[in-house]
Amino acid sequence: MMAPFQSYTTTNAELVAEGLRSGRWERIDLTQYLPHSRGEIAIRTRMSSFNDKSPVYLEMAKKLQSMESANGRTYSSVRLVWEKWPKSQYGFYDGHTDTDTTRSSVVQFNL
Repeated sequence: MMAPFQSYTTTNAELVAEGLRSGRWERIDLTQYLPHSRGEIAIRTRMSSFNDKSPVYLEMAKKLQSMESANGRTYSSVRLVWEKWPKSQYGFYDGHTDTDTTRSSVVQFNL
């Protein structure tokens, strides 16, 4: 039986893509490739059938690098990182601060 709060957690999480260009990491906007609501993007990027070390994430990083390059943004490296922060009653990103956000590396693709 499925319970409505079966997978409830006390943290929010988001998969973040970043590209390395001219020695600086820049955030890659995933909404241009996943034109859905925030919740739908979270489900699609979570890929719950796979763990964080799955080759699927490496393929995602490679594909992002290719699509970004086709759009004129060439990166020497693309990395995927999970960011997690405490949930807040004031909104999804309200607790997303430098001090309260943890980052966990998933994969990095280098040209």
